[in-house]
Amino acid sequence: MKNNSFDEVKIQFEKFLSLIRNVLTSENEINIIQNKLRRHFNTTTSDYLCSNEFILSLNHIHNIFVENKKSVKYFTLLASFDEQLKKHSIKLSRSNSLSTQISECLPSMITTIETNSVNEIVTTTVPSNISKSTIEYETSITDVQEVINHLVNECCNTLSESTSSKKNSVNNIISTSTHSNHDSKHQRKIIKLERRLQRLSRIIRELEEKDMSLDEMAHCDLYVVESNLKKQACEIHNKLAKLKSQPLSIERIIHRPIVLNESEIGHSLIQKDLQEMVNQSKHFPSFSDVLDTVEKAINKYKLNFK
Repeated sequence: MKNNSFDEVKIQFEKFLSLIRNVLTSENEINIIQNKLRRHFNTTTSDYLCSNEFILSLNHIHNIFVENKKSVKYFTLLASFDEQLKKHSIKLSRSNSLSTQISECLPSMITTIETNSVNEIVTTTVPSNISKSTIEYETSITDVQEVINHLVNECCNTLSESTSSKKNSVNNIISTSTHSNHDSKHQRKIIKLERRLQRLSRIIRELEEKDMSLDEMAHCDLYVVESNLKKQACEIHNKLAKLKSQPLSIERIIHRPIVLNESEIGHSLIQKDLQEMVNQSKHFPSFSDVLDTVEKAINKYKLNFK
C-alpha cells in the first residue's frame, strides 16, 4: 500500500481505538490505553505512519481485535504496537539524525591542540569538501573555564537564595498562623470565663436579696449555695486576671494578723481554730465557713456543748 494519505491512516487508527472497548471491560484501563496510543501516534513521524510497514501492522492488530479471541494476549499486542510508535517518534528520529551527521563528520575532521605558556589554544580544521575554506576556531580554554565557573557559581547562589527565602517565607507563615491560633484560643477562653462570672454574679445578687435570720442561715442550704457561688466567682476572677495580666485585686490584703477576742467566742480552742481559719483564708470568710469551723472544733476537741 503506497502513498497512503495521513487522513486515511488517522481514520483507520481511530477505528482501531474504538475496537478496544469491544475486548477490554475496565473503563479506566480503556481510557488510559487509548490516550497513551493516541499521544504516541501524534508524536510519530508522518513518513512512518504513511508507510506500508505501519499500515500492515495496524491492519494486523485491527483484525485480531475484530476476531476477539479469548486466547489472545491483548495487552502484549497493545504494548508491542505502542513500542513501534515510540521507536518512530519525531524527537527520537531527530536525535538519531543528528548523531548520524556528527558521526559522519568526525572521521573527516582534523583536530590539533597547541599548548602555549599562557593559554591553551584549540584549533579545529575542517576539510575543503565540507566548506569553501579552512575554518579555524581559536578559543581560550582558560577563559571559557572561568566563564563556566562563574555561571555555575551564579546559578548556585541564586538557587541558594531562592531556597532560603522560600524557607523563611514558610516559617513566617507557620509562626504567624500558630500565633494567630494561640491568640484566638486565648480570647475565646476569656470570653467564656467572663460570661460565667456574669451569670454567677446575677445568681448571687438574687440570693443576697433574701433576708434570713441567723437560725434560718444555720438550717438553710441556700446560704451555703451562696457562699460556694461566691468562692467560684472569686476563682473565676483570679483566672481572668491572670489571662488579662491584671493584678488579683479581689484577694484580701492582710498586713497584720487578725486576733479574735476569746471573751466574745467563749472558748479558747474554738477561738484558736477560728483565728487560724480567718488568717489563712484567701477571701473573707462567710457565715457557713464560720459555722463549719465551729462544728469541726467541737468534734475535734470533743466539747460537750448542748
